[in-house]
Amino acid sequence: KVSDALDSLWQMFKEDNTVLTESNRTSVHVHLNIQQFHLNRLCSLLALYLSVEEVLTAWCGESRVGNLFCLRTKDAPAILSRMREYFRENGEVRFSDGMHYAGINPQAIHKLGSVEIRTLRGATEPELIKKWVAILERLYVLSEAFPDPRSICDAFSANGPSGFFMEILGEHANTVASECGYNTEQLNNALYDGIRAAQELCYACDWDSFVPTKIK
Repeated sequence: KVSDALDSLWQMFKEDNTVLTESNRTSVHVHLNIQQFHLNRLCSLLALYLSVEEVLTAWCGESRVGNLFCLRTKDAPAILSRMREYFRENGEVRFSDGMHYAGINPQAIHKLGSVEIRTLRGATEPELIKKWVAILERLYVLSEAFPDPRSICDAFSANGPSGFFMEILGEHANTVASECGYNTEQLNNALYDGIRAAQELCYACDWDSFVPTKIK
């Protein structure tokens, strides 16, 4: 429904002669509903995002890299440490208010039952938001294919950085690669850094002993 909603909103802007000005003080926030996720799928979703976080942040706009309102895990390692603790403690950890300013904000889990992605710049065109939502939807749906988060790391080892990138982002991979401003070496280095961050979450638990249980 996002596409239709954006079209309606921009039609209203047009009718009201609204002038939109892109500013580094604004951004697009996307909430992904995880209320029906078990911990393993939540871990996979976060790990998938972290594996490509640096590249996606670069694609989202130069002003988003190092931005204090959408910090990457490489900007603030405590974000990753807190996420890792969350899974080690079986989801019993509460995220502090400071986590609100992570590019991928898990504090929204407690407030809204969602994971919030704050990375995209303030957009003045609906097509950019649609493209971004489609990329995040790709990661959201793909997270179900990794019931054991450690298999994400296995996929990277098996396919290498470029093959992994294509597998994870699918039809969006070429778009992101061509528009993020990275050359091949920079892209590969960013993916290696990303999978190292993802590993911190993927190996936080022994997922072999984690069996989701349906409650009647």
